[in-house]
Amino acid sequence: MLINHASLLSLTDRLRRKLSYMSVSNHRRKLICSPILLENNLVTASEMAMLQAFLSSYDHNTYEHAYRIAGTALEVAYSLDLTEEDAGLIYLSALLHDIGKAAIPSAILQKRGPLDEGEQQVMRLHPQIGQHMLAQAGGVFSRLADIVVAHHERWDGQGYPFGLAGEDIPLAGRILAVVDSFDAMTSERAYQEPQSMAVAYAEVERCAGSQYDPRVVAAFLSACDTRTVVNTGLIAAPFGPWLARTNVSALSA
Repeated sequence: MLINHASLLSLTDRLRRKLSYMSVSNHRRKLICSPILLENNLVTASEMAMLQAFLSSYDHNTYEHAYRIAGTALEVAYSLDLTEEDAGLIYLSALLHDIGKAAIPSAILQKRGPLDEGEQQVMRLHPQIGQHMLAQAGGVFSRLADIVVAHHERWDGQGYPFGLAGEDIPLAGRILAVVDSFDAMTSERAYQEPQSMAVAYAEVERCAGSQYDPRVVAAFLSACDTRTVVNTGLIAAPFGPWLARTNVSALSA
């Protein structure tokens, strides 16, 4: 579902009001940043303040989820031998990938049980809302907009919002798709119990080539300590066929 300009403005106005309110109510929330942002001068002092305002719009669970996947995304970026600058942008994108959800009604975000069709359509607007907000923020955030909007695209073209496929999806977006899904599978949500790490690793491997970029899956598995689940029989040891079939050193191409 593509969002029209008028609807986008209405939703982002709601987000601005929520950002203003939440920035005050969560003013004590600490901003914990990877040294990669500071050591490489990726963000200015004013952008750091804006980042804190964005993160303050998250509820506790979204805030924790963002930091978990940011750390994992950074490890995957290093596994892909990406530059420090690109790794830093991926880290920032992971922190802000769900910023558009701040404009989604709480009744949908916190619903216990499956969303109906209409609610799913509303939920699927959050990548575009996030893209719009980041583009409007300017500076380093404008560089994140096309990454954030792509984090629900699929390698096989069956994702949203644009149905991009393969390498038409930004590499950073393909990384976020894997780490976001993995964390969602292993975290307790209003609508599901967490899966075990072993089952989640196996699911990521199973979906390589359909939902996920196989090369990113290989890098993800190499970055994570999957040796702890080798004996379950759910995943090949260690990182199995992927590393045998994939030239990990050339993944940044």
